[in-house]
Amino acid sequence: MGSGDYFEFYLPSKDWGNAEAVTARGNTVTFSDGSEALCGISGLWNASLGYGNLAVAEAINHANLHAATLPIFRRGSAYSREAAARLLEFARPHEYASVFYSTSGSSALDAVVKLSRQFHDIAGNPKRRRVISFTGSYHGVTMGAMAVTGSYLFQDVYQVDQRLNIKIPYDDVNALEIVMKRFGPEVAAVIMEPVLGSGTLPVPQEIVDAVYAFRESEGFLVVADEVATGFHRTGPKFASHLWPQPDVMVVSKALTNGTCAASALLLGRRVVDSFDQAQQVFWHGETQAGSPQSCAAIVATLDEIERLDIEESAARVGKKLAEFVSTLEGLSPRVKGFGLGAFRAVQLFDGAGELIGTDKVFELVGECRRRGAIVQPSPGALQFVPALNYPDEELDVLFSRIHSVVEDYVAGKPA
Repeated sequence: MGSGDYFEFYLPSKDWGNAEAVTARGNTVTFSDGSEALCGISGLWNASLGYGNLAVAEAINHANLHAATLPIFRRGSAYSREAAARLLEFARPHEYASVFYSTSGSSALDAVVKLSRQFHDIAGNPKRRRVISFTGSYHGVTMGAMAVTGSYLFQDVYQVDQRLNIKIPYDDVNALEIVMKRFGPEVAAVIMEPVLGSGTLPVPQEIVDAVYAFRESEGFLVVADEVATGFHRTGPKFASHLWPQPDVMVVSKALTNGTCAASALLLGRRVVDSFDQAQQVFWHGETQAGSPQSCAAIVATLDEIERLDIEESAARVGKKLAEFVSTLEGLSPRVKGFGLGAFRAVQLFDGAGELIGTDKVFELVGECRRRGAIVQPSPGALQFVPALNYPDEELDVLFSRIHSVVEDYVAGKPA
């Protein structure tokens, strides 16, 4: 690699292409070759309010000018306290007692694994070390997060230690019962994405009910990974609002409208009381976690969610997206839709009835890009995660461009 190159995540350098993104505003991304595309993935699920929100940008700029950095170790800051208070209030009707800051969804999931094991150690149950998650789930790429992720991310190549992690199908209550019968006294936590991010697959209510029933008898922690689904992405403020109270909820991505490397754990009273009563320290900290910039962005983003009435607009966008996915399904039995709210995907099948492979997925993603639409690759599928305040007229253009690509695919026309 030359001095001007950079190592791109998830994509070999030979596949970069000649145009890279240079600016983004609203829902339009402009590339170095002068071309433009409407974004259908909110900047990898981050910019739920669209690109370049001025209120969020100004809040970050103010924090830069007046604080630069205020590490929260030992003393905290006014920025981190205000953002925590706003997050806890926003998360109602669920009642969380405290906020723990991190810098990404992955690092937050690492913290979750450590926290769950220490919680049980405090309670005198040091054998509770195992963590259950779902096959097909995605929780991140740091070592701890990769261990609980149920999708293949080269865990064997990186020698990720998965010996204390158990993955079960996201829709198989019987599998959960078998695991609990065998390992129940050793389970520290069950981590669930309300909608599996890798495939936009909603977790069935019967699985949720079974997990909570086992929590009552076993005492493990229930963790809602809302990195992808939080802040009205699936309709409610948080998808887990439809569940009983989780012990921990993890948020990131839309937390700052994608402007800062930030995440947070919202901790239930059960967890906080355990550490407080034992007067134990949780040994997990990141220098830039809870920075003035990220906390200012959190507060501004929550303000904008309320000002822009994102609850209403998310319902509108979600309805239009559901109708669009239904239209794609109507093109052919080889198109099948999944998802909730404004978080959906269509699986595509070949002439033999098999899911299309990775190469074909990326070919279709590339063709969407050439026709002016940015979509997300997913296993055998195209994924759609538009900003939650997308104007109807722009959505119609975005959907028209994607529709033409899928229509050509099922008709057998070359990309």
